[in-house]
Amino acid sequence: MKYIANLKMIASLLMMLAIAGSAAFAQQAVESPYKIKQVYVPEEKRPAVEYRMEQLPFKNAGGQLPTHEGENFQINISGQNVKAPDDAKRMVSTFLESLKSPLRVDKDIRLGINATTAKSDATYIDEQIRLGKQTTMERLKKEMKDVSTSSDNMLNELGNELKQQSNLTISIFRFDQYFEDIIIDNTAISINNRNQNEFVSLLGKFYNTVKPTNRKALSLKEATVKAMAQIRKENKLEELKATNKGEIVLLPYADGFKFTWKTEVSSDGPYQVWIDAETGKVLQLLPLFFFDRAKGLVFNPDPNSPTRELTFEVDAPAGGVYTLRLTGVLTLTNDGTDGTAGVVTVADDGSGTANFNVAPINGTTIERTSQAGYNGQFQQVNAFANISFERQIYMLLGSEVFPALTVSVNDNNPCGFGINNACSSMAFGIGGATTGNSVACSQLFNSAIDGTVIAHEFGHGLNGLQYGVGGGTITGSMNEGLADFWACTNFNTDIFGGWWAHNCPAPVQSGFVPRQAEATDIFPDRNSGGGSNQIHSAGQITAWAQWSSRQGMNDATSFGTLGINMNTIKAMTTAGVGILNDGSSKAIHDSNQDLLKQLAPLYQSSRLIHKLLAGYARAGIFLSPKDAIIDIDHSYLNRASAAGPVFTVWTGDDYTFAGNNVVTSGALPFNTQFQIELANDEAFAVNHITSAWLGGVASAAGGTATYTMPVADWNTLKAGTDIYYRVTTRDGAGGNSRSSVQPGNNFLGVDVPVGRAAINGTGTKDCSCSASASTSSSTMALVPLLPLVGLIVYRRRKTKKV
Repeated sequence: MKYIANLKMIASLLMMLAIAGSAAFAQQAVESPYKIKQVYVPEEKRPAVEYRMEQLPFKNAGGQLPTHEGENFQINISGQNVKAPDDAKRMVSTFLESLKSPLRVDKDIRLGINATTAKSDATYIDEQIRLGKQTTMERLKKEMKDVSTSSDNMLNELGNELKQQSNLTISIFRFDQYFEDIIIDNTAISINNRNQNEFVSLLGKFYNTVKPTNRKALSLKEATVKAMAQIRKENKLEELKATNKGEIVLLPYADGFKFTWKTEVSSDGPYQVWIDAETGKVLQLLPLFFFDRAKGLVFNPDPNSPTRELTFEVDAPAGGVYTLRLTGVLTLTNDGTDGTAGVVTVADDGSGTANFNVAPINGTTIERTSQAGYNGQFQQVNAFANISFERQIYMLLGSEVFPALTVSVNDNNPCGFGINNACSSMAFGIGGATTGNSVACSQLFNSAIDGTVIAHEFGHGLNGLQYGVGGGTITGSMNEGLADFWACTNFNTDIFGGWWAHNCPAPVQSGFVPRQAEATDIFPDRNSGGGSNQIHSAGQITAWAQWSSRQGMNDATSFGTLGINMNTIKAMTTAGVGILNDGSSKAIHDSNQDLLKQLAPLYQSSRLIHKLLAGYARAGIFLSPKDAIIDIDHSYLNRASAAGPVFTVWTGDDYTFAGNNVVTSGALPFNTQFQIELANDEAFAVNHITSAWLGGVASAAGGTATYTMPVADWNTLKAGTDIYYRVTTRDGAGGNSRSSVQPGNNFLGVDVPVGRAAINGTGTKDCSCSASASTSSSTMALVPLLPLVGLIVYRRRKTKKV
């Protein structure tokens, strides 16, 4: 029997430490915090292939074919369904035959995964759309005198699109490539059928020619003994354990392939290791766990949060007490570093309510153990409640079901990284600043008190759960960046770890906490300097791309956050197929571009696709090297304004690659000219205005330019109800034309809706909508805003759940 608990979050009575006139702190040097040094495969060198989209027999197809053996590709096909494995086999076979590939289905290419993703909860989505529309209308009424019916119509359109997106499930058919019955590692062709909108993606990578360069000479035991000796010697390790489980795989390596034993070893955590099956040499070694460790820190004060009520489940009372535990779902352990023993319990007083709002549980002295009245129990309920609620929300949005989880708080050495850490095994360090009196930047406070840290570590679990559906590879930087995003979107803040690290006043760029999703987190700039390719630092590209997209969508509607969170959860299930995880700049770029490629089909019928593409463009990530992306400074315009709106245009990559290394000099891909079209109708027939071909495109976040609508054009267009907009770009010679209605050089194979902004302020109330005050303080947050640290009143209603 389970019971529903009401959790009431009261605004913090603790004052955040505000530091004025702070001194600058030196950035710590970047080093690998793992005890075992990672080993990457060398850059692949493969022959070129010449494929053309015209070779494919599919109608309404767009995307990108490989230019060399083993390069990732993605083809998108609209108006088609693939519902069964046999249908998927026929499509893969047709695809390979059209490219004259020698590979054959069921022999070289074999079905390995046949899965359908979970569905979002329709009732929850509908309610969030309703609240989001109310919040948006209230915001608009504060911004301008009158809100027009066009604004209401646009919100209805976006709401209907989101409902369709929420109903979508994805059937995934993944075909792994084999050579003589041995699987080729991280090499597959996947078909992803988006079941409700007749849109199919065919993606992955494959090799037409496979020639092994070594022999299968060693047993797993023999290979592991040699590899363990190498790892111990190179890393000066004593404690190292191996498993007796492994499989032979063929690892793409340089210009050939090597037979390897793929197995695991453990030291400070589990590592996956690929061992040469002939020599016993370690060819690749990657950690299977993630964490956050502070060296250089930032403190950004957070506002107090309003009162909130949440629900979570715990087990029925036993022996007259309730305990923070939900059997088979969530177990809490207390390591007792601060001297507080045991797990929090409250007595069942027979009233039907288990009241956690009693001393000492609700004590607000939590910063340092040396303080009089220090409360060591608060952290337990804080961690349990946050994880319970986030777990529930993610599954409502359409995640897979989470496995049982054990959470450790009050830890002095989480994952073996020391007291100032938290890690993806859900172990939360209490922090050296909590148990001592240090004000040094290197000493942190209790990670289980900072909700963003809890959300980040639980986010790692969400990432792995969703990427695992389609068997994709999640790179270290992608895992960290998405975990940062989940931390930020949960609490409607662009800062991760602000309270955890409030001993220090200044942000760092090296990747250590706290981290901020901001406009400097651009590829490839983020990959240069002190934080070059460090996974936490490189992950900020992902966090900023997602956060920037979220900001743009929330300008259009307050349920924009709901949409980007839900669709990211869906997109992760098809992401990462064939993505290389070698720590290089190319791998970091490709993993970000790949996530965008999985998100774009989910938005292909929504105007919010322009907000998505603009968000990623601000992080330097594009669907194609030459592109045409446009964004407007506000989705709701005021007719009373004397000045027209401002548009930002992006024209493609301001970098190239030499192998796996990024190049920012010489001739760069981005287009240098653009032309903007505006009208009062979607057909561009009413007051159609076309700008001249304009220059001024500069290397910033990709090729970037701004355009302010001329006053005369604004005076013409503002008489209408809406402004529709699109952009075309081209190179300096007038070639390589790209259009914003075919993003990524027709990557989607179908035109997307043009951009739209509603015009308001007619002088009379012409909106018949009845937007009441929202009951939610911030529908822009994934969950209602919770204090990063605060007084929490926990009340446990004794309600039977059937």
